Amino acid sequence: MNADLVLLAVGGVQPFIAESRKTADVAGASLAVRQVVAAAASWALAGLVDQGELYGLVMPDPDVLADSGERVPVGISNKIVFLAPMGTGVPLAKNAADAARREWARLVARTHGVEVDTPGMPDLTWVCVTGDVGGDEAYQAVWRSAKKALDQRKRARWFAISRTTTRALCAQSPLLPAADVPSGPRGMGVPDHERRERLSAAGWVKRSVGNKTYGPGKRFPSTTVVASSPFRARLVQRAAENADLRDELIPLLVRLADMVPGGEVDHAPLPGETPSSLSVLSTRLGTLISPDAWESRVLRDEYGDDAGRHAAAGRGIAGRIKRLAERYDVPALTPYYAIVVQDLDRLGERLGGLNLADQRAASGVLTELGRHQRELSRQAGHLGVPVFAGGDDFLAFVPAATALPLAAELRRFTGDHLRNAPSLNGVTASTAVVFSHMTSPLREAIATAQRALDGAKQARGAGYAAQRNALTVVVLRRGGERARTIQPWYPAGGRNAVELLCSVAPDAQFSGRLAGRLERDRDELNRLASHSRAAVRATAHDEVRRLVSRQGGSAEVAEAVITLGEHERRPPDEDPRFDPVPATLVARFLAQECR
Repeated sequence: MNADLVLLAVGGVQPFIAESRKTADVAGASLAVRQVVAAAASWALAGLVDQGELYGLVMPDPDVLADSGERVPVGISNKIVFLAPMGTGVPLAKNAADAARREWARLVARTHGVEVDTPGMPDLTWVCVTGDVGGDEAYQAVWRSAKKALDQRKRARWFAISRTTTRALCAQSPLLPAADVPSGPRGMGVPDHERRERLSAAGWVKRSVGNKTYGPGKRFPSTTVVASSPFRARLVQRAAENADLRDELIPLLVRLADMVPGGEVDHAPLPGETPSSLSVLSTRLGTLISPDAWESRVLRDEYGDDAGRHAAAGRGIAGRIKRLAERYDVPALTPYYAIVVQDLDRLGERLGGLNLADQRAASGVLTELGRHQRELSRQAGHLGVPVFAGGDDFLAFVPAATALPLAAELRRFTGDHLRNAPSLNGVTASTAVVFSHMTSPLREAIATAQRALDGAKQARGAGYAAQRNALTVVVLRRGGERARTIQPWYPAGGRNAVELLCSVAPDAQFSGRLAGRLERDRDELNRLASHSRAAVRATAHDEVRRLVSRQGGSAEVAEAVITLGEHERRPPDEDPRFDPVPATLVARFLAQECR
């Protein structure tokens, strides 16, 4: 039986997400792409509803379009796949692509109020392959042909020439000209402090979508809100239990809340119940509870010449709250947050080996996985803010203290979920966790996370024929990258990479001394470990044990350092070697900032 297999994808998604100044831009980029793809998928679904059981959507799961608790369906990635009767695939694909363009045009009109050109968006590519789908092998052959054709189509482009000589370039997407600030009657109502930004027309669209994620009166949580979440949650809990702390804290919260720029605009509240007297900690002081957030350059647009005076006053009150919290044993406030990303390994290869029924079953499994990932990241124990969770990939902003535990829980849950799905059993996942200062450029952190995920998939280690199924952890200090380690998720010994890293970080003093000593002796350890004689190689491990013992560490810590050093993965063009330094540098950061 011959039929048409159609693959449609939106390209340029990763740069569109990475080229962002605010977390709302990242969220808006993801939401906009999902809305565009959902419009195409809905059109295809409607056009095939009466064509028989064989035909219809393969990806995404059709149920996600008909029944979703979200305004934008969870489980939507940047591509759709559908099977149509022979001869109908091309017109259906054209109509689906037109529906996607109309949805994007709607978002543009809602933002700018008028029709505006958005070079590069939406970047729609589709192919239609006709073939025999009557048997499993025949269908798989058609699938492989369609996948190959789509890859070729992405590389064969029509480029529209665009010359700009009189306009400034976009600050986030420097290949594009900056557009006028939206001002139409249906525009997004750009806040005064954002009106000086140079954004492309598409950049203003994702800003608009991101700013409206939570509806009127709510903002998508910023990096500063995410970084302070554990501190605020613990402070609320301790103040609710301790009347003395509450009596001292509330007047300071009132004074600080009166200084919040933007008046009553709130971010998403902390999970759980918060007493009304402490509610500002849950919804309004996420950014400015930290003394580090009170910088004159940040407040200049709101306060003009008075920015310095307001910054000094706010920093003073925030500092008093911080010291008060310390006095009542509330764990320290950190200025760091993390970006957690996960992607399934070789999913495309696995899908290419499935028949049509199994592909549709796999699509449902991935949709459910995405829903559970979002719920898991939002739990009070993690306090994450998910941006997207399509099942095969995931991205969230997470407090520094909970980022690695969340990554480990996501990886464990993903493995358990896929083991229960015969069509995807054996598929693994790679993860990247990037720690960044809350006032550092977000674009750099997002781009680093994307590259770190690629590193987790491509790096190799000694004794490993296979790659992937790995964790990359990167520490970005304000002066630049300070540490990076790539570890297999499950090295020998039964403990995962996160458990090993955390066991090497019992406290800042120990972790700092150990990392410093290992970094100093790095070359000598590598020389010993690479020796041809096993007895000489063993001395490298013995030296690590001695160094750990001298710093007061246990034998368990020493073995964790050795395991991490033996399993440290390297880029494909570098030879694997024993190197405990990257993991211990990361552990030092964990001890300093992730408590």
